[in-house]
Amino acid sequence: MIPNPGTARRELANLGNALTLAERGLPRHTPAELMAWLVHALALCPGSIGDALLFEICGTATDAKASDAVKVAQIRKGWAAVVRAQFRLRGLTVVGGGGDWRACAA
Repeated sequence: MIPNPGTARRELANLGNALTLAERGLPRHTPAELMAWLVHALALCPGSIGDALLFEICGTATDAKASDAVKVAQIRKGWAAVVRAQFRLRGLTVVGGGGDWRACAA
């Protein structure tokens, strides 16, 4: 729930300024503080992480200059991020397959 769209925009702008300072070698915040700030800002913008991940992967996958290995690696990173998030949210669950299949795998 976004309390106020203006709040989310201000939070993102302030974080952007802090990141710029850190990139220029004038950090006022530690990387851990910046990451916590990012998590807070993203909480104000529901769905933005999924959108950002999708745009990043699509940008790389459609880049003519990127090799296929780089494209596959980027897609794998996106997949792994989703798997990690789902694992943290729901834990491990069995996906299809009967007992015979699992017995063969063992």
